[in-house]
Amino acid sequence: MGQVTAVGDASPWRVAARICWPAGTAVLSPLANPARQPADLVNRVITRFGEVAMGSGARFVPSLQDFSARGIGYGDAEVRAQIDAARGAGAAGFVLWDPSVTYTASALDPAPPED
Repeated sequence: MGQVTAVGDASPWRVAARICWPAGTAVLSPLANPARQPADLVNRVITRFGEVAMGSGARFVPSLQDFSARGIGYGDAEVRAQIDAARGAGAAGFVLWDPSVTYTASALDPAPPED
């Protein structure tokens, strides 16, 4: 979470991307167990970005965790919690990351019907 301050002078930025992986932020997070609190972590990171970049016009697109780590399984509920938290906190979108490239498609919104 502390790395968000790197965008303090965000005025020339249009979009800022930030890793919001609960399994990888245990040291930086004030949460007791961020890997088990994915929505809380994502909300805190995006809220902090908004505070740092306020008035700059920069938009935030977080990279969300879509993989199991540190003995904690990530599936539909955990991935969806991050997506909902990102949207609720005002993110401009999101990117999922899974190093195995086995994404949890069932956690995504269904595709709109084709005309």
